[in-house]
Parts: sequence; C-alpha cells; structure tokens
Amino acid sequence: MEQHENLVLEYFNKSINEEQEVPVLEIDENNVGVKFHILTSKDVTLLRGVTGCGKTQVCAFLIRQLILKKPDTFFRRLDNGKPFLVYVFETEMSVLNILGSYLKNAFPEFNKNKLCDELTISERCPDINGMKRLFLKSFRKYSLDDRKKKLEEFANELNKFSKSHNIVILIDNIGSFSSDLNSGQNNQLINEIFSALSDFTVLIVMHTNHKESSSSKNNATGLVGSVVERIAQNIFEIFKNESKKVSMKLVKSKTQDDKLNLIVDFLQDESDEKYFVKDVVTSNNLSIEKQKNKSGSRVSHEDFEIRIKKFIKPELNNSNKRTRKCIEEIFPEYKQKAILGKIKDLVDAKVLIDTGGFLFHKDELPF
Repeated sequence: MEQHENLVLEYFNKSINEEQEVPVLEIDENNVGVKFHILTSKDVTLLRGVTGCGKTQVCAFLIRQLILKKPDTFFRRLDNGKPFLVYVFETEMSVLNILGSYLKNAFPEFNKNKLCDELTISERCPDINGMKRLFLKSFRKYSLDDRKKKLEEFANELNKFSKSHNIVILIDNIGSFSSDLNSGQNNQLINEIFSALSDFTVLIVMHTNHKESSSSKNNATGLVGSVVERIAQNIFEIFKNESKKVSMKLVKSKTQDDKLNLIVDFLQDESDEKYFVKDVVTSNNLSIEKQKNKSGSRVSHEDFEIRIKKFIKPELNNSNKRTRKCIEEIFPEYKQKAILGKIKDLVDAKVLIDTGGFLFHKDELPF
C-alpha cells in the first residue's frame, strides 16, 4: 500500500510519480461528442439518483466497458497492460436480479459460453476469481456489521494484487451499510470503508432525497451521502425523462471542468427479454430545465447529423429505418415539427440525400 509522509520532501526528492494521470474510464469525445472522465485511478466516483432512475443499468453498462476485451466505441479506458478485475458488491437485490442486471442485460450479445470466454483473463491468474474479470457478491444476507467486515476482508485479500491488476470496486448502495443515514457515527463508518478501499478505483451508488419539499432533494441521502460527496472525486447525477433514455450529468469533479453542464444520454432497447443500452449520445439540452421544456430550437445541425448518421449508416439501402418517419423516432425528446425542420435543413444543405423516400448521409454515397 502506498504510504506518503511529507509530500513536499517526497516531491523534491522525486519519490512521487508525477506522470499525468490517465482516466481509468472516460467518454470518447470522437464518438459521442462530449468528453469527460468517469473513473480516475484510486479515486471515488459517486452515482446518485432517485429510486428507479436507472442507476443500476448505467453502472452495469459502465463496468461492461472495463470487462470487455475491447470497450464499446462510446468509451476509452486505461491501457497499461494490466488486466481489469471488477468486484460488484450489491446490498439490495436478490441473486437472480444481480445476475440479470450485471450479466444478462449488460452483455446481451453473448450466450453463456461466449461470455465465459469474454470474462476470462488471458494470462494465468489462479488466485483471483477463478481467472474471471468479474466478481458479483450479494451482501443482502449480512448484518450491517458483517457487511463492513466482509468488505474489509475482501479489500485486504485484494491488496496484494493491486500492483499487478487494475481493480475496480462497485458498491450499490453504500447507504445500506448504516441503519440511520443521519447518524453522527457515519462519518467514521464511511471514512473507515474508504480507507480500506484506498488502493482501488471505487464506484459508489446512492439514492438521492427525492422529496419535492426538500431543499437538498438532489443530494445523496443523509449524513452518509454528505460524507461520500465530500470524498468523491467525481459525482454524476442519473435521471430519466423518457421511458427508454437515461441521462448522466456531471455535477462535481476535481479533475475536469464541472461548470459546463455536461450531460450524456444512454438510449435503451429491449430484445429477447434483455433490457440493455444500445447507444450513447450527447444530450441535446444544456440543462435539466431545457430538457423539461423539450424544445428543439437550440439544437445544432451537427448534433442531429451525428445522431442520424450513426442510426442509418449500418442499414441496407432499402431499409425502413432510412425513412423520415423512423428517423423521427430516434428523437423522442423533440416535437415532430422541430425534427422534420432539421431533417429538411440537412437535406437542403445536401448533408442528407433523399433518394426515392430513403435518406442517405453524404459520406455514404459518391455525391
């Protein structure tokens, strides 16, 4: 475990690694249109939101990026030659629901055999996870004292692998480690937990106070939430305004500009009883208030173009998805008139080409 004494002396003696820190996981600006760090090495990231807002779906999608041999095109992850190990400690869901969220829905394209191969660490690593990249553990059956004790036991066991592996720990929900979220003892409880996890990159999930009368309705609940928010390097708020869209907003960061109202949308789909994320796009709204307004008047041509291009490029020339009607459906947050106007403007500018009622992007055809 890293031990630092006088940082000034260590700095002048060059015993502190001053290399620029590369985020463990970040949004890929080239594919999504916005860039921000999600996980930074050996720091705490907090995801907060009201019950039912989609926090678990977002978490499952994020850890998918660490587990896949190659992350989805929407993300970039740390590549330092060390394998990733992800430990999920879930305190509220049943075993079957945990498997559904973090395996079935997070990896919809894999059957059991293919997923087993995808999760396998290529190098021999017999002492961890049976050589698997993902470890799922239900804490629901443990008492509050035992939950903390078990977490510390896992941390002590994993410490010896922290230099050879990129270890990420997800705790959903850390509020379940305390019987009283407003107890003064929580300050010590949370600090002891994070002290035990200090050698790892940590993702914490918490509910927010969603009472309309509360002046802090968007803050993580209770004193536990206040302590976690103070410690966290990055805080993201998760919210849902559409049935198949979950948004993630950067609220606080110590490593990037958190004054820009950065928001991305996770667009979801359902197939074969699997509910999964199929696309990540830049939010078309500069704030939550504008989202509620659902006005398309301030949306740039470039944003519409990127979203349409990603939607139609893989489709066959005669695919129904190339029609105006189907393209309208990928913008559920805007009024039909605004969408049609944007599509018409893109056609007039020859960015989109209408051929027999089917739309093509200019990059697809030799025009």
